[in-house]
Amino acid sequence: SLPEHMIPALVAAINALPLSPNGKIDRGVLALRDPGGEGAPDRSFAGPRTPIEGVIAEIWADVLSSEAISIHDRFFDLGGHSLLATRIVARIRMALGVEVPLRRLFERPTVAELSRVVEGLLATGSGAAPEPPRPISRTPGFRAPAGLAQRRIWLLERLRPGTAAYNIPWPLRLLGDFRREALALALAAVVRRHEALRTVFDEENGEPIQVPRAPIAKLAEIDLTALPATAWMAESSRAVRVAAGVSFDLAAGPLLRTLLVRGPERRESLLLWVVHHLVADGWSMELLTRDLAALYATEAGVPGERAAAALPPLPIQYADFAVWQLELLRGERLTADLDHWRRRLADAPTVLELPADRPRPPAPSGRGASRSFAIPEPLANALRRSWRRQGATPFMGQLAAFLVLIGRTARVDDLLVGTPIANRSRGEIEGVVGCFVNTLVLRGDLSAGGPDGPSWKELTDRVREEALSAYAHAEVPFEMLVDELRPERDLSRSPLVQTMFALHPGPQSAKGGGVRFVPIPFSTATAKFDLSLHLIDLGATFAGSFEFATDLFDPATVQRTIDRLLILLAAEAYTPEEPVFQLPLLSVAERHQLRVEWNDESAQVPTGTLCSWFWAQVEKTPDRSAVHCGDFSLSYSELAREAAEVARSLAALGVGPESRVALFLGRGRALIPAMLGILESGAAYVPVDPEHPAARISLILDDAAIAAAITEPSFADRLPDGVRRIVLDLASEPPSGDAATVEPVGPAEDGAAYLIYTSGSTGRPKGVVVTPRNLLNVFAGLDRRLGPVSGVWLAATSISFDISVIELLWTLTRGLTVVLAA
Repeated sequence: SLPEHMIPALVAAINALPLSPNGKIDRGVLALRDPGGEGAPDRSFAGPRTPIEGVIAEIWADVLSSEAISIHDRFFDLGGHSLLATRIVARIRMALGVEVPLRRLFERPTVAELSRVVEGLLATGSGAAPEPPRPISRTPGFRAPAGLAQRRIWLLERLRPGTAAYNIPWPLRLLGDFRREALALALAAVVRRHEALRTVFDEENGEPIQVPRAPIAKLAEIDLTALPATAWMAESSRAVRVAAGVSFDLAAGPLLRTLLVRGPERRESLLLWVVHHLVADGWSMELLTRDLAALYATEAGVPGERAAAALPPLPIQYADFAVWQLELLRGERLTADLDHWRRRLADAPTVLELPADRPRPPAPSGRGASRSFAIPEPLANALRRSWRRQGATPFMGQLAAFLVLIGRTARVDDLLVGTPIANRSRGEIEGVVGCFVNTLVLRGDLSAGGPDGPSWKELTDRVREEALSAYAHAEVPFEMLVDELRPERDLSRSPLVQTMFALHPGPQSAKGGGVRFVPIPFSTATAKFDLSLHLIDLGATFAGSFEFATDLFDPATVQRTIDRLLILLAAEAYTPEEPVFQLPLLSVAERHQLRVEWNDESAQVPTGTLCSWFWAQVEKTPDRSAVHCGDFSLSYSELAREAAEVARSLAALGVGPESRVALFLGRGRALIPAMLGILESGAAYVPVDPEHPAARISLILDDAAIAAAITEPSFADRLPDGVRRIVLDLASEPPSGDAATVEPVGPAEDGAAYLIYTSGSTGRPKGVVVTPRNLLNVFAGLDRRLGPVSGVWLAATSISFDISVIELLWTLTRGLTVVLAA
């Protein structure tokens, strides 16, 4: 009966408790970490037994950066995740010519098990891989169609020319005594190696065309060696931000800029790459770091054109992939993939409305900001243990928390979220720079049999199935999916998905020629979506940031979102059996704000009565206009006299405190005097609309146990027989008495001021009693919020709704003129 987070991962029998040197029980964690014995898992090394196991073990060792892999080691226990799993599958395809579904690696996560899957596919011939991309001959004037991922970015650039939203800034810290000449030569070699970096874009028949150009590699430089270290940090950051915000000319190029910022310390400088997304993606930037380090090492020792010998030649370039991709997506495979997405997203909601701080503009400006945070190491460790027990990767576990956060914020249990995927399922393109990234649309299902939603384990199972299903059909470009599904297009928001989730591996530094090239985290002041969560797996913990559209959200709102995400992650780690809609979302600070800061118990309780507040205003402004309705108006003294006449009539019928009187009137001459007269008699008024169905009228009159009804000639015959009534015809018979001769009784402060009925949508209207104390407290709150008020107030709300009390009673106790809308 232990909660899941307290169930041991390992139960082992030991002969004796471990003792410290002084004979006491050693309670240290290290003494109990690996007890051995029969209960311990078999961690002995087992080498490959067959050629296929040998190939797969070698692939695992390379991808996982491990010296040796036991055939019984579990992929995810070795640090594997979804991105590395994609690389494993791509390498197997390239080495063995067999197409292994990614799902099989999750289901058979050891070399031994996966080898049996591969052997079965080879034996049956059912896993034959499609033809790989091949290099195309580069004749003079070579041009190639744009890749499918490039086309949408190109179109968005045309819609918003001059934008920097698709710039990719990649600053590197150079640690070591580097040579500028060698660095410049290495940069030139990188540009020669990757054709995409020297590609520009032309247009033919409304379609983008890739046009490779001669290599151009200019290294701009800013010398800040004279500045002190603190000033250099600030100035270099400013220089990076300025350079990153300059747009590119897609037709003229080049679509790459580099900037060297020299620091005061000889052994530390900063190198900035700014590349347009049309020719690179996040994976590409990691490649550029690695290639630059290797080529710099060669240039630092061997000058001239021999630099390219430091790296093996690339089998293809991005333009070759683009042509191959277009051919691949014309066959049966595309049809099958599109059929999957049509079924999965057939009835999906394509618009997600998160509560925003401002109305959505007609077209997004692209302006954005980011807010960073970190997941504490103890929580990160607990999460990893929980995910391993559930057979989920960090991506799947974090995505589950993000779906709960977004679903509960938007109050929906069915939503679409986008996630970027490297889309490098071919080994031939693993080392190629280009725009390969694709956006997968993942559907979040937070529904369950009850109102509390699924447990974390149930949700994680759903997320795992959703992710594996999406990976299996990931080659359909997002742009093609949008064209196929044809969601209602709205220039104010991105199609299909408005939120993004991404989990990235930790940035990898590279070393070459005695210099370390270390990526520096950097965020641009742009946002492509309403809200995006980016997480970086740092091994011991996770670093995160929310990128948000400043058109919609304030930083304080996003900070609250971060706090709530951390609360959900803690629940996922420690109470995975809890239903996700039962979990608390408010942080300690928010609870304090609600319970203390916004709940000021020091405020003075209002004194007096509702009637005394009105009469005080009559004495203060007797001749001021109180009510306008149609072609008549009443001053405060005239209104008081008419209300007193109604109170006298009710007293004559024996109506007094705790009685209930129906207001069976239209919005006209008699309404406000009748309402005030009922309150002055000490009774509570019950609004009943004469235009409502007779059944509802009878139900309310019976349920409220009314003592009498005030009506007017045109509605008197609609009252049920037996109801005592006062028929007011104030237009033809204005009151003749003196208001001062009536002593207003008024209801007791905890009695009933009015009784209001719900619509009855659940089957039967329900009466709700509101006391004078309630009303005076609301009125005092309005006074504190608004201060002294004067002027004219339009009363447009039905008296069957509470807001009418502010429009008709608070206004008249504060000296306003009320215009009663018909």
